[in-house]
Amino acid sequence: MVKPKNLFLVMIYFVVIINAQPEKYIAVTFDDLPFQHNSQFTYEEQLEFNKQIITTLKEYNIPAIGFVNEGKLFQKEIVDSVKLEIIKMWLDAGLELGNHTFSHPNINNISFDEYKTDILKGEKITRKLAEEQNIKYEYFRHPYLRTGETEEIMLSLKKFLKENNYIEAPVTIDNSEWIFAFGYNKAFKENNTDMMSKLGNDYIDYMLHKIKYYEDQSENLFGRNIKHILLVHANLLNAEYFDDLAEAIKTAGYKFISLDEALEDDAYKTENKFVGKYGPSWIHRWAITKGVDEEFFLGNPRIPQYLKDYIDIQYE
Repeated sequence: MVKPKNLFLVMIYFVVIINAQPEKYIAVTFDDLPFQHNSQFTYEEQLEFNKQIITTLKEYNIPAIGFVNEGKLFQKEIVDSVKLEIIKMWLDAGLELGNHTFSHPNINNISFDEYKTDILKGEKITRKLAEEQNIKYEYFRHPYLRTGETEEIMLSLKKFLKENNYIEAPVTIDNSEWIFAFGYNKAFKENNTDMMSKLGNDYIDYMLHKIKYYEDQSENLFGRNIKHILLVHANLLNAEYFDDLAEAIKTAGYKFISLDEALEDDAYKTENKFVGKYGPSWIHRWAITKGVDEEFFLGNPRIPQYLKDYIDIQYE
């Protein structure tokens, strides 16, 4: 799809914000490799879409990390060569990979023993490939960002990850990008280029509002804007629009850094006792642990109603 490169409204929104601001930093993480919505697209399409994402990462010098669901590499219990090529392509570009479990389970819906097994099963191929290229493999990203409904499970998971030399990969800029991606896939399938363009441009606007929201949250909680960690996914939407998003984030005053660099911020040492059914931003976990007033959480940007209607989803 040939898309318009018009970010005029977005730039207008941020023109005041970026003036006289201190440097801002953001790490970019991609979940659900080799591809988020793998059933809708051919393996060759998934390969091409990943190439587009990696090209953007190189263009903007973004040291991103991709989190892999190794179950997606298999076709009838056999590793598919094209899916494997996608993983190798990320490593060949000098990008880190991390463990996102084998089958992307919800920790609240299976036994903890099953969840641990799924984590270990999710590293067998990717860890070996990374080590062959002398690229470290040490981060774990929780599916759905869920870390357990009880203190016992939450603490047991932390202990298990530490024992297996994993570092948790938190997220400060949480978002519902996946809903935009779902709608974008539907428009693509329908060959509805007008809807694709609308969703793409609204996605950029939505994400920038999310970033600004968590900037304000950080200022309110820490008195400063911390080094942020952004979550997005390997999907068609980002294959075609992450270049626009990267440009907009850069224009908003951010420098792209690695996950390692982001975690050097002392904010990530903040006490986190959050337990719950869902998986909010770590900023909200820290705030809940500190016992802030409910007003702290107000103003979170929402998915536009037309998108929820378009994909017929009850959300937010």
